[in-house]
Amino acid sequence: MHYENGQPAGIPEREAGFRESINMPGKLMVNVNLLRTENIQVDIYNTEGKQVYGSTLNGNAGGNEMDFIIGPPGFYLVTLGSETFKSTFKVIGGDYPGVVATSMPSTPEYKSEPFELTSNPRFYYDYNNDPVNDEKFGKLYTWASATNVEYGWNVKLDSVIQGICPNGWHIANDTDWMQLELYKGMTPDEINLIFVMNRGTIGRTLQSSDTTYWNYNWGTGDAEFSARGAGIFRQGEFVLLKEQTNWLTYSPKWGPMLRNITDGTGSIIRTQIHFNQMDWAYSVRCVKDY
Repeated sequence: MHYENGQPAGIPEREAGFRESINMPGKLMVNVNLLRTENIQVDIYNTEGKQVYGSTLNGNAGGNEMDFIIGPPGFYLVTLGSETFKSTFKVIGGDYPGVVATSMPSTPEYKSEPFELTSNPRFYYDYNNDPVNDEKFGKLYTWASATNVEYGWNVKLDSVIQGICPNGWHIANDTDWMQLELYKGMTPDEINLIFVMNRGTIGRTLQSSDTTYWNYNWGTGDAEFSARGAGIFRQGEFVLLKEQTNWLTYSPKWGPMLRNITDGTGSIIRTQIHFNQMDWAYSVRCVKDY
């Protein structure tokens, strides 16, 4: 998967044993499974080879979870000295320990592959890593993978972002969505609502009526949009297939945003993407430039 300029859009799926992006800058957790209680040496290095942490810690037999604050965002290498690892150790990032990098054993030390500590991970997925779901529901993208924008508090978004879309097209922005909602029958007052659950009643007109794509056939099967319940990727797992769809969108005022429709309700939720959700993956709709 590439942008139109040829740049890779990110890593296609989580591959055990190698680099993974971490969803919260600065915080690092290491999970160690020991055969017996022992002192282990923990060393962490940055890409320049400079040691940013080093200490001997006491580990108990069984599972051990150790927290470190190492930032800033960047690439790091973890080295653990021990003779009693069962087989692997894990590097886990952020408040949600779903994104995991697992190192394979070596002798006499265990070393992780270099991993990236970043608040803007670039991943895209087929639901459950199954290409069949890509054909049915489309891919799921993290914010940075979809938009090719590294977002931060001081970043002001353009009103039009091409991102993963082909030339002549852009990722549907907040204004595009509001125009669609008005066309489908939402009132101007409803369109401007944000951060509320009950926003309009036109959600079902956007849904496919085919239960191949939703749990129930409450959608109208409107061929102009015909949304499918693609689910999302969050906190390390795929959830909500055939129950809801969340589309990435954006505005210069609100920053990264989402539109959400859920099986069984007519509302279209309009909300922001929080910083601790930048490693979650959502659907994308492209709109032809105008």
